[in-house]
Amino acid sequence: MYTLFAQILSKILPLELYVKIRHFKKVGRWPNVNDPKSFNEKIIHRLLKTNDQRFTDLSDKIKVREYVADKVGNIF
Repeated sequence: MYTLFAQILSKILPLELYVKIRHFKKVGRWPNVNDPKSFNEKIIHRLLKTNDQRFTDLSDKIKVREYVADKVGNIF
């Protein structure tokens, strides 16, 4: 759950710093965004360093169905 403090921080801090602080609070160490090793670091790296619309589209269940139907054909 977001606390009021976390909501305020998310609005005034740059996204990269805010995400790193949240990771530190949850995991107990700073994420290595430039050379990610763990799964969490790779997720943060993708969030901060890539700007690929496919990740947004492929996280949506309905859009994925449409994407697969376009590529493979509708099987239902």
